[in-house]
Amino acid sequence: MAYDEFFGCLLTSFGIPIVLVCFTILPHPLRIITLIISSSFWLVSLLFSSIIWFAVVPIRDKLAFGLVFSVIFQEIIRILFIFCLHKIGNAIKSIGSDLKSHESSVSQSIISSNDLATTSINVSDHRAIDDQLLWGDRQRIVQNTKDDIFNVTSFAYVGGLGFGLISGLFAILNMLVALKGPGTLGYYDEPMDFIDFYAIQTLVSILNHITFTVIVSVAFQAKSFIKIGVVIGLHMLSSCLTLLNNFPDPLPSVVLGINCSICFASCFWAFREADGQINRIFWAAKLNFSRLNRFLRHAMSSKSGNL
Repeated sequence: MAYDEFFGCLLTSFGIPIVLVCFTILPHPLRIITLIISSSFWLVSLLFSSIIWFAVVPIRDKLAFGLVFSVIFQEIIRILFIFCLHKIGNAIKSIGSDLKSHESSVSQSIISSNDLATTSINVSDHRAIDDQLLWGDRQRIVQNTKDDIFNVTSFAYVGGLGFGLISGLFAILNMLVALKGPGTLGYYDEPMDFIDFYAIQTLVSILNHITFTVIVSVAFQAKSFIKIGVVIGLHMLSSCLTLLNNFPDPLPSVVLGINCSICFASCFWAFREADGQINRIFWAAKLNFSRLNRFLRHAMSSKSGNL
């Protein structure tokens, strides 16, 4: 029973984020690095919150005090992370444009030296010249880097996922340790549905971190400080509402419903801010299912070959 509760709580909280990591993060090395860096950024916010909590002794026992400062530091670190992400993207973009202009000048000089200036060059000819000049690999590296890092919105999604994973882990770690046993049934003197509520709340918090980071990234690029303020307000609201979970039912259920509504609204908002399209979702799902099908066929063929 203890392990049933443990794995149920764990998969409820981290099932969707783990799937997102497997399908959208692990195939891209730069995104893995960004995920780790964003988690480190969140730990810095936790450090500052801990310092404030430890320094102010008179109200150390007040949970609301630590929660408010925690949200403030998280949002400051989130904005700092987005600022660094945009700076890195602009720097790599300038490097890529310089390399592209240099390649174009070298290619044009070779074309003129071979009296091919007036000849229409197709894509295969350009690739042949690049291979001859040993620029093909560099061009592919630059193009792949641009595809990855220049889409700052996708990297903001990765950063938000890193924020959410590490915050969710810290939020639910004590409960997971208590649930692993031996012989536990429920969580101390809390109601039996407390575990389910807390696991769902952790999942909502992780998803909110993803959507908030995407919205802040787009708003930062557009210099829309009102949207950034709305995100900070929503984060503060959803966090402060959890203080009402100490009251009896039905207040915890109302709090969970409000937080889920905030999560759905922020997901829709982030989808609109990122210029999302419904047909792209179906296309991505079809692509991932085809990849999974090929993987399963390859695994089954390898297994039958070993037999």
